[in-house]
Amino acid sequence: MKNNKKLMKKVTPFAILCIAIVGMFSCENDFSDVGSDLVDNNNFSTKLFSNSKINAYSSVIEKIQSNNLTAYNLGYYYDEVYGQATVSVLSQMSLETLNPEFGPEPVIDSVVMTLPYFSRAVSQDENGIIYELDSVYTEEPLDFEIYRSNYLLRDQDPDDNYNAQKYYTNQGVEFENHLEANPITTVTGFIPNNKEVSYYEFDTQGDTTLVTKSPRARIHLPKDYFKQLIFDKEGGAELLSSSNFKNYFRGIYLKPINQEGKITNSLSLLNLKGGEANITIYYRTTDPVDEDDDFRKREFSLNFSGNIINTVETTIPTSFDNNIYLKGLQGSMAVIDIFTDETQLDSIQELNWLVNDANLTFYVNRDVVNVDDDLPNRLFIYDLQNERVLRDYNLDLTLNDNNPNLSRVIHLGKYDEETDAYKVRITNVIADVISNQDSLGLKLGVVVTNNVNIFNPSSLKLQGVDTLNIAPSPSVLTPKGSVFYGVNAIDEKRLKLNIHYTESN
Repeated sequence: MKNNKKLMKKVTPFAILCIAIVGMFSCENDFSDVGSDLVDNNNFSTKLFSNSKINAYSSVIEKIQSNNLTAYNLGYYYDEVYGQATVSVLSQMSLETLNPEFGPEPVIDSVVMTLPYFSRAVSQDENGIIYELDSVYTEEPLDFEIYRSNYLLRDQDPDDNYNAQKYYTNQGVEFENHLEANPITTVTGFIPNNKEVSYYEFDTQGDTTLVTKSPRARIHLPKDYFKQLIFDKEGGAELLSSSNFKNYFRGIYLKPINQEGKITNSLSLLNLKGGEANITIYYRTTDPVDEDDDFRKREFSLNFSGNIINTVETTIPTSFDNNIYLKGLQGSMAVIDIFTDETQLDSIQELNWLVNDANLTFYVNRDVVNVDDDLPNRLFIYDLQNERVLRDYNLDLTLNDNNPNLSRVIHLGKYDEETDAYKVRITNVIADVISNQDSLGLKLGVVVTNNVNIFNPSSLKLQGVDTLNIAPSPSVLTPKGSVFYGVNAIDEKRLKLNIHYTESN
């Protein structure tokens, strides 16, 4: 019996391998036979149709909602085609603790505003972690002012059935009319730094901890101002509740200034919603925990929260030629009407095509665009009429939650240096239109984006259109843009719908 077991141990792996090899050849022969039948019988043929009637035009974005973003820009951005944009930030602040008690005889040591960047660790040396900053465009130092805002921001809109209040990029002048006469402070020569930041934190017992954080701006603010604003109000109604405080201290406004009027690139994307953007008051009191000490160190924070809004002042052209103009921030977008000829669509629908691939390719117009640094990360195409993503978006198996730059690359293709173009595939959408006898075509929107994983629609107003439309909110986060050939360009580069299909012979 033992010998039989030894024999089985020796034979079994070999036998399994033989069976697997035989099975592979059998399957290979089966597939070959099936394939040869299809080809030899000439029952099907694959063809390309690129003469679909489509219309595409650019439209200026007069305003776009910006109080629903995941991040916020601050600074200037210059584009050779679209000119310079100035981006400011208005934010509500919240108390770390309601109705706070600061302790006996508090004395402020310093006040620091913290504005974290988006960054990723790339290496490490003896001095610590080395970071790469994301979405920071700096050619010149930035000067900006920090103001107290007296504009009351609401959570609900009484003019819209008390739905969530929307604030827009074009409200800068309105907000600035409600600023205090003088800034809290003026920051000059500001340049983002990719080094990690170390500083001390103090707990409620006065214990000190040295913490090291990812790159962030730390800006010192005047101590006397925050003594009067916060500490002198201890026990008062102003700090008693969240609503009271939001009415008392209505917000912080960060406003870039360009006294020399020079054209400059100095724009940073700030992580104001990550829980670490704040104004921290470092102070001491005369109630030490240790008898050997004369005081206890403490801290108190005001956090960026609630409504945070980007405002944009820009010089986007008010009219366009036959090219396709796409620009982020408060820029421009494209509207594409698919199958504008109803007779042509009816004829195609009767042919019962099996759609293998359908795409739109946007070729960069090098007669207009010379700088590659301004090319957008990605393009985002969506159903403008029904205000939703396309079915191809949800079916793209290349979804990558950890890296948006590598995500959904089948549907929303990345920039191809060889072709100097972006290809977006809308295969499932076109297949649905062709198979639906009642379909009247599609109205699609195209914008630039810095994150294809986020749709999160923002309301927008297009020039010459009375009703509001929507666009993916990340289009506000990227300042980049480009110009593409339109539907009337030369055939090689013109924007057209390519449909690869199979039909029976």
